Amino acid sequence: MQIHEWMIKHTRQTEWIDGRGILLWLAIYAGGLGGGLYLISLWFNNLTGIIISWFIVAVVKGGLHFAFLGKPWRIWRIMTRFKSSWLSRGFVFVVLFVLFGAVQIILSLLLPGSVCETILKAVAAIMAFGVALYMGFVLNNVKSIPFWSSNLLPLIFLIYSFLGGLGVIMILAYYTGTINMRAVEDASLWLMIMNSIIITTYIFIVQKKGVTANRSLFELMHGSMSSLFWVGVVTLGIAVPLLITFTNLCIHETFTLLLLIGAICEIVGSLALRFCILRTGIYQPLLPIPATVIRHCDEEVK
Repeated sequence: MQIHEWMIKHTRQTEWIDGRGILLWLAIYAGGLGGGLYLISLWFNNLTGIIISWFIVAVVKGGLHFAFLGKPWRIWRIMTRFKSSWLSRGFVFVVLFVLFGAVQIILSLLLPGSVCETILKAVAAIMAFGVALYMGFVLNNVKSIPFWSSNLLPLIFLIYSFLGGLGVIMILAYYTGTINMRAVEDASLWLMIMNSIIITTYIFIVQKKGVTANRSLFELMHGSMSSLFWVGVVTLGIAVPLLITFTNLCIHETFTLLLLIGAICEIVGSLALRFCILRTGIYQPLLPIPATVIRHCDEEVK
C-alpha cells in the first residue's frame, strides 16, 4: 500500500474555510445570527428584528450556500438523509423556517395578536432554534477531527447565536428606542459569563483528547489563529462587552453609545469564533503517528 503524507501527519481541513470555503463560513455565521436574532426578537416582541432575522437566513445564508455549492440544483438531495445527517436536518430547519417565518411575518403585519400568528411564531421559533444549533452538531459529528468532537461545541454555537442576536437587538434599540436597553444588557451579561465558562471548559476538555486535538489547540492559542482568537474572540467578543456592562452596573447609569460599541464587539466576536473553529480543525492521521512526529508536536505545544 502506498503511504501518503496525509496518512501519517496532521492535515488541516481546508474545504470549509479556504477559497470558496469562506462563503460557507459566512453562511454558517449568517445562519447562527439569523436564528438567534429571531428568538431574541420574539422575546422582546420586536417585529423589525424578526424581519431582519428572516432576511439574514433566507437571503444571506441561502445565497451564500448556493454560491458555495458547485451544483446547487442538487441541493434537494440533502433532505433525503434527515434520520442520519445533521446537515440534512439543518437544511430542513432552514427551509421550514423560511416558509413558516414568512407566513408569520405576514400575519404579524395583517392580523397581529391572532391565534394563527401565535401558532406560527411558536413553529418558526422551533425552526429558528434548529437553524442556530445544527451546525454545531454537524462539526461535532466529524469524528476524524478531534478538536470538534465535543458535546460542548453545539452549545457554544447556540450561545454565540444568541449573543449575535442580542448585538443586533442592541443596535436596533440604540437607533429606534423601542427596546429596553437595560434588559438587553442584562441578558448579554449572563450569556457572556456563561460563554466564558463553557469556552474555558471546552479548552480544558480538548487538552485531554490526544495529539491531534492538542495540535489544533496550539494553532488556536499560540499558532496561526492566536491573534484572531485573543483579539477577536477573547478581547472584542468577551472582555470589552463585559467591561462595558460592569462599568454601567457599577456607576448605576447606562451609556448607550458604549453599549452600541459592546454590541458591535459581540457580533465581531461571534464571527471570529466560527472562523477560528473552522480554521483550526485538523484531521487525525489514518495510520499510527511516528514517534518523531509526536515528539515534534509535544515540543511545539510546550
